[in-house]
Amino acid sequence: MMLHNPRNILGLDGDGWLRNITVNDAAVGLAILQSGAGAGLTIANAGGVKATITAAGKSRWGDAGVPTVSLEAANGFLVAAGSADLVGGLLTNSWRPRVTGNAMAIADSSGATVISIGAGSTTTLRNYGTMQFVPSTYQATVAIGGAIKEVLVTKAHDSDLFNAAALTDSATIWTQPANTVILGIKMVLKTQFAGTGITDIDVTIGLAGDPDGLVAPPAMNLISDAANSQYKTRGAYWDEAAAMGFLFRDAAVDWIAYVIAVGANLNLTSVGSLVFIITYWDLDA
Repeated sequence: MMLHNPRNILGLDGDGWLRNITVNDAAVGLAILQSGAGAGLTIANAGGVKATITAAGKSRWGDAGVPTVSLEAANGFLVAAGSADLVGGLLTNSWRPRVTGNAMAIADSSGATVISIGAGSTTTLRNYGTMQFVPSTYQATVAIGGAIKEVLVTKAHDSDLFNAAALTDSATIWTQPANTVILGIKMVLKTQFAGTGITDIDVTIGLAGDPDGLVAPPAMNLISDAANSQYKTRGAYWDEAAAMGFLFRDAAVDWIAYVIAVGANLNLTSVGSLVFIITYWDLDA
């Protein structure tokens, strides 16, 4: 610590004693200078100025000439290149940064940018698209990222879905990738089924323990229905009560088709094919 008046300079030496010292004494850690043209408060380390508060009340933190943080009028609130972390703190009464150029970004722990704010009014969310705000009209436009994709799966009468020597059979028709949302799914009877002794064939889609949770046609007969008949009645997974929670998956899941025959075993079919059409939103594309 150093107290400075026009006649004496007092400061703490290396042993902690208050004594007369020189202006360039390396032991000085804090100097309070006289008013006037000089600084009102100076904090130094090893002889180098690290922070000043001028007689006018302006503040600069960091090495002289290269401030880390500046509250001077010309800068507003300036943080030098690098990172500024707010740990365990809160910003109250809102924060309105004035941004120029490549404005502001929020990164995750790996350093990858999650949210970025451009110089205009566009906010980018990683993987999920952009949002544009128009303050004058209080409008918000969201551009969805990712990609909408469609999958077609065909199961013929002799495939793993219809070849059991039993009245029932099942097979995985599609593995939903992680981070995707099912938008729509339906079945189309491409070729009418036929088989000795078989009078009806019904198909549903779901999971083990809930075979018709995804698609549950109320009326279906692959033996008597005309070719190109479509089946797209949604099951319980689409109900409002389930909040569509089963349609988004953050981990891959196998969707299973379940078949029930009436009259004779499924392996007696001699003709027929069913097409599954799945439309989904891939958030990571």
